[in-house]
Amino acid sequence: MGKIADKTDRRKMLRYGAITYAVVWFARLFATSVTEIILLSFLGGLFATRIIIVVFAQFCGFARGKHILRNVVFWELWLMFGKLFAFVLIILSVAKFEVAFIMAGILSLFYLFV
Repeated sequence: MGKIADKTDRRKMLRYGAITYAVVWFARLFATSVTEIILLSFLGGLFATRIIIVVFAQFCGFARGKHILRNVVFWELWLMFGKLFAFVLIILSVAKFEVAFIMAGILSLFYLFV
């Protein structure tokens, strides 16, 4: 998938990955069987991988030729802050367990702004 990201428009790949990843999160609300949960988890992993590959390819293009270690630390630091922010937001705003899936889907759409 990395070679595809190098040859095609990364913005389109990222947009497609973010939207489909959000749809998978919303679809998880309606999963009623083990088979559906496994299928949605598989699809979620595919679309999350697509997002990460595109974002990391953009990052590597930016970091090339500069202080690579500083850029990697910057990447990892903000990635952890983002995960912590999403976790705290979901924990503080969840009255029902199902709302967590909706919040995860909405937060997935923030990849459109990368």
